[in-house]
Amino acid sequence: MKDVRIEIEKFINVKGKIIFFGEKKPLLAVSTAKVKDILILMVKKDKRVVILTDRQKYQVQGIVVAGDICGFLKTCQQCEHGKDPSLHYQQIYDRPISSLMTKSVIKVHQDVPLFIGVDIMTQQNIGTLPIIDKDGDLIGFITERHISFLLAETKSNVEVLVRDIMTPNVITCATDDTIGMALNIICDKGFRRLPIIHDGNLVGFLTIKDLARYFTQDNVLQQFKNHDIDAVFNEKITSIMNSPVITIEPDASVTTFAQVLKKHNIGAVPVLENEKLVGIITERDIVKAMTIKHR
Repeated sequence: MKDVRIEIEKFINVKGKIIFFGEKKPLLAVSTAKVKDILILMVKKDKRVVILTDRQKYQVQGIVVAGDICGFLKTCQQCEHGKDPSLHYQQIYDRPISSLMTKSVIKVHQDVPLFIGVDIMTQQNIGTLPIIDKDGDLIGFITERHISFLLAETKSNVEVLVRDIMTPNVITCATDDTIGMALNIICDKGFRRLPIIHDGNLVGFLTIKDLARYFTQDNVLQQFKNHDIDAVFNEKITSIMNSPVITIEPDASVTTFAQVLKKHNIGAVPVLENEKLVGIITERDIVKAMTIKHR
């Protein structure tokens, strides 16, 4: 990736209060909720982040993302394959989500300017910031997606191209790979999605949300109850991948990319050149590439 930066202050009032750029209704749950219930909530609401609070739903106690749960399931896969009898359905799905949540949550005050929030997200490598009021009560949140969508609404075209900030040399899966294999790659690499290749061509796209949906299917829950772990993790990824795939060309502008994200409410797309996969670009790439002049 080239050392190219998006000068966001040319298009957006970066000194505006962060609360005006985020969302006031985050997906909430109590920290005593079960893992299964949180996963089902994520799938139902089509979200990958849940902010965990006290029962009054004001004080933030933690945050959990779909990747946290999938990472735990990866560990369960390894333990079960190792014939560890201590892990079973109840201990996987019925355990409290507090055992998986991130407890040290970085939060921002509602009056903090947008550029500070972007800086925090970039420096701390996080995708979600809860927004609090003067009493420390939760009143909203902002994500990489909110920030990326701001570019989609600009009237001027950002001069930066997709090829300037995309990630080349993409790690992929093949159509005969299993869900367990894909889960291992996503968790080990810290990815949220994987392109699926067949005979050198892009044929599908697998996301962390797809995995969340899979692990809440009735038949999969029953397989866990029956200790049929091999059946759960040996399912082919083609059964849950997205196809056809939304893509973009490397010479498209970042503005166009942001518009694609907003139109389809997605966070990343593979980059194709002459019908071949040459990279992947994500909402995080946009945020990381933003240059904000503070003074």
